[in-house]
Amino acid sequence: MFKSIGAETVMHENFNAAYEYAFVAAKRGVDGERLIALVLGPPRSGKTEVSHLLLQDFKPDATDGSKRVPVIRVVTPVRPTKKTMAEAIVAALDNRYFGRQTADQLTARAKLLLKTVGTRVILFDEVQHIVERNLAKSWYEVADWLKTLSDDLSLTLILFGLPSARQIVEVNSQLRDRSDPAYLLYPYNWNQPADVTE
Repeated sequence: MFKSIGAETVMHENFNAAYEYAFVAAKRGVDGERLIALVLGPPRSGKTEVSHLLLQDFKPDATDGSKRVPVIRVVTPVRPTKKTMAEAIVAALDNRYFGRQTADQLTARAKLLLKTVGTRVILFDEVQHIVERNLAKSWYEVADWLKTLSDDLSLTLILFGLPSARQIVEVNSQLRDRSDPAYLLYPYNWNQPADVTE
Protein backbone atom coordinates (compact mmCIF):
# COMPACT_ATOMS: atom_id res chain seq x y z
CA MET A 1 0.00 0.00 0.00
CA PHE A 2 1.21 3.48 -0.86
CA LYS A 3 2.43 5.59 2.08
CA SER A 4 3.20 9.28 1.74
CA ILE A 5 6.81 10.28 2.35
CA GLY A 6 5.34 13.10 4.46
CA ALA A 7 4.17 10.45 6.93
CA GLU A 8 7.68 9.05 7.35
CA THR A 9 10.23 10.08 9.96
CA VAL A 10 13.49 10.76 8.14
CA MET A 11 16.24 10.09 10.68
CA HIS A 12 18.96 12.17 9.07
CA GLU A 13 22.19 12.96 10.88
CA ASN A 14 21.19 16.33 12.34
CA PHE A 15 17.80 15.00 13.45
CA ASN A 16 19.46 12.02 15.15
CA ALA A 17 21.89 14.34 16.94
CA ALA A 18 19.03 16.56 18.17
CA TYR A 19 17.09 13.52 19.33
CA GLU A 20 20.15 12.15 21.15
CA TYR A 21 20.75 15.52 22.82
CA ALA A 22 17.12 15.68 24.02
CA PHE A 23 17.05 12.00 25.01
CA VAL A 24 20.15 12.37 27.21
CA ALA A 25 18.65 15.45 28.90
CA ALA A 26 15.34 13.62 29.47
CA LYS A 27 17.09 10.50 30.81
CA ARG A 28 19.15 12.58 33.22
CA GLY A 29 15.94 14.30 34.33
CA VAL A 30 14.11 11.01 34.85
CA ASP A 31 17.10 9.83 36.88
CA GLY A 32 16.78 12.83 39.19
CA GLU A 33 18.81 15.68 37.72
CA ARG A 34 17.45 19.19 37.24
CA LEU A 35 18.33 20.60 33.82
CA ILE A 36 17.08 23.14 31.31
CA ALA A 37 17.78 22.29 27.67
CA LEU A 38 16.69 23.92 24.41
CA VAL A 39 16.12 22.34 21.00
CA LEU A 40 15.66 25.15 18.50
CA GLY A 41 15.18 25.27 14.75
CA PRO A 42 13.10 26.68 11.89
CA PRO A 43 9.55 25.46 11.19
CA ARG A 44 9.17 21.86 10.00
CA SER A 45 12.69 20.86 11.01
CA GLY A 46 11.52 18.02 13.27
CA LYS A 47 11.38 19.55 16.76
CA THR A 48 7.87 18.29 17.52
CA GLU A 49 8.80 14.86 16.19
CA VAL A 50 11.70 14.74 18.66
CA SER A 51 9.31 15.50 21.53
CA HIS A 52 6.88 12.78 20.35
CA LEU A 53 9.72 10.24 20.21
CA LEU A 54 10.70 11.14 23.77
CA LEU A 55 7.14 10.46 24.93
CA GLN A 56 7.43 6.98 23.38
CA ASP A 57 10.77 6.43 25.15
CA PHE A 58 9.43 7.41 28.58
CA LYS A 59 5.89 6.06 28.64
CA PRO A 60 3.54 6.31 31.62
CA ASP A 61 3.33 3.21 33.80
CA ALA A 62 1.40 2.01 36.82
CA THR A 63 3.43 0.96 39.84
CA ASP A 64 1.64 -0.34 42.95
CA GLY A 65 -1.66 0.74 41.42
CA SER A 66 -0.67 4.38 41.04
CA LYS A 67 -0.09 6.02 37.67
CA ARG A 68 3.38 7.40 37.02
CA VAL A 69 3.99 9.85 34.16
CA PRO A 70 7.73 10.60 34.07
CA VAL A 71 7.63 12.84 30.97
CA ILE A 72 4.83 15.10 29.75
CA ARG A 73 4.52 17.33 26.69
CA VAL A 74 2.96 20.77 27.02
CA VAL A 75 2.23 23.10 24.12
CA THR A 76 3.06 26.68 25.10
CA PRO A 77 -0.07 28.85 24.82
CA VAL A 78 -0.20 31.42 22.05
CA ARG A 79 -0.36 34.20 24.65
CA PRO A 80 1.73 32.80 27.50
CA THR A 81 1.46 34.13 31.02
CA LYS A 82 2.09 32.45 34.36
CA LYS A 83 -1.62 31.58 34.46
CA THR A 84 -1.90 30.16 30.94
CA MET A 85 1.36 28.21 31.33
CA ALA A 86 0.00 26.61 34.52
CA GLU A 87 -3.32 25.91 32.75
CA ALA A 88 -1.45 24.13 29.95
CA ILE A 89 0.30 21.84 32.45
CA VAL A 90 -2.97 21.11 34.24
CA ALA A 91 -4.67 20.34 30.91
CA ALA A 92 -1.89 17.88 30.02
CA LEU A 93 -2.46 15.92 33.24
CA ASP A 94 -6.10 16.45 34.25
CA ASN A 95 -8.93 17.55 31.99
CA ARG A 96 -11.40 18.29 34.80
CA TYR A 97 -12.63 21.87 35.00
CA PHE A 98 -12.66 23.55 38.41
CA GLY A 99 -13.94 27.00 37.46
CA ARG A 100 -11.97 30.21 37.47
CA GLN A 101 -8.68 30.17 39.32
CA THR A 102 -5.87 32.65 39.82
CA ALA A 103 -2.36 32.17 38.46
CA ASP A 104 -1.16 31.14 41.94
CA GLN A 105 -4.01 28.64 42.38
CA LEU A 106 -3.37 27.09 38.97
CA THR A 107 0.38 26.93 39.62
CA ALA A 108 -0.26 25.18 42.94
CA ARG A 109 -2.61 22.71 41.23
CA ALA A 110 -0.09 22.07 38.44
CA LYS A 111 2.66 21.39 41.00
CA LEU A 112 0.41 19.03 42.96
CA LEU A 113 -0.48 17.10 39.79
CA LEU A 114 3.17 16.89 38.72
CA LYS A 115 4.17 15.55 42.15
CA THR A 116 1.25 13.10 42.28
CA VAL A 117 2.14 11.38 38.99
CA GLY A 118 5.89 11.64 39.54
CA THR A 119 6.66 13.81 36.53
CA ARG A 120 10.39 14.49 36.21
CA VAL A 121 10.59 16.10 32.75
CA ILE A 122 8.36 18.63 30.96
CA LEU A 123 8.72 19.07 27.21
CA PHE A 124 7.51 22.58 26.35
CA ASP A 125 6.75 22.87 22.62
CA GLU A 126 6.36 26.19 20.71
CA VAL A 127 8.22 28.20 23.39
CA GLN A 128 8.88 30.99 20.89
CA HIS A 129 5.35 32.18 21.77
CA ILE A 130 6.84 33.57 24.98
CA VAL A 131 8.96 36.07 23.05
CA GLU A 132 6.69 36.58 20.04
CA ARG A 133 3.57 37.69 21.89
CA ASN A 134 4.94 39.46 24.95
CA LEU A 135 6.96 42.49 26.00
CA ALA A 136 10.42 41.90 27.46
CA LYS A 137 9.01 42.36 30.99
CA SER A 138 6.55 39.53 30.33
CA TRP A 139 9.33 37.33 28.93
CA TYR A 140 11.20 37.79 32.18
CA GLU A 141 8.10 36.97 34.24
CA VAL A 142 7.36 33.74 32.36
CA ALA A 143 11.06 32.77 32.29
CA ASP A 144 11.22 33.34 36.04
CA TRP A 145 8.08 31.21 36.48
CA LEU A 146 9.76 28.38 34.52
CA LYS A 147 12.91 28.67 36.64
CA THR A 148 10.89 28.57 39.87
CA LEU A 149 8.87 25.58 38.67
CA SER A 150 12.07 23.71 37.84
CA ASP A 151 13.65 24.65 41.18
CA ASP A 152 10.62 23.91 43.38
CA LEU A 153 10.03 20.43 41.95
CA SER A 154 13.61 19.71 40.81
CA LEU A 155 12.34 19.20 37.25
CA THR A 156 14.12 19.03 33.94
CA LEU A 157 12.61 21.33 31.30
CA ILE A 158 13.29 20.76 27.61
CA LEU A 159 12.20 23.75 25.55
CA PHE A 160 11.41 23.29 21.84
CA GLY A 161 10.90 26.26 19.54
CA LEU A 162 12.09 28.60 16.83
CA PRO A 163 15.58 30.13 17.17
CA SER A 164 14.02 33.35 18.55
CA ALA A 165 13.15 31.37 21.69
CA ARG A 166 16.79 31.63 22.78
CA GLN A 167 15.83 35.08 24.13
CA ILE A 168 13.88 33.36 26.92
CA VAL A 169 17.10 32.37 28.66
CA GLU A 170 18.98 35.51 27.63
CA VAL A 171 16.48 37.80 29.38
CA ASN A 172 16.73 35.91 32.70
CA SER A 173 20.27 35.38 33.97
CA GLN A 174 19.24 32.77 36.54
CA LEU A 175 17.52 30.69 33.88
CA ARG A 176 20.49 31.17 31.55
CA ASP A 177 22.90 29.93 34.22
CA ARG A 178 20.85 26.74 34.60
CA SER A 179 20.57 26.09 30.85
CA ASP A 180 22.69 23.84 28.67
CA PRO A 181 23.79 25.32 25.32
CA ALA A 182 20.91 25.09 22.83
CA TYR A 183 20.92 22.42 20.14
CA LEU A 184 20.09 23.88 16.71
CA LEU A 185 18.13 21.50 14.51
CA TYR A 186 18.02 22.32 10.79
CA PRO A 187 16.27 20.45 7.98
CA TYR A 188 18.01 19.18 4.89
CA ASN A 189 19.59 21.88 2.77
CA TRP A 190 19.35 20.79 -0.85
CA ASN A 191 22.01 23.37 -1.71
CA GLN A 192 24.56 21.47 0.37
CA PRO A 193 26.21 18.48 -1.39
CA ALA A 194 26.65 16.62 1.93
CA ASP A 195 22.93 16.85 2.66
CA VAL A 196 22.03 15.70 -0.85
CA THR A 197 24.41 12.72 -0.51
CA GLU A 198 22.92 11.74 2.85
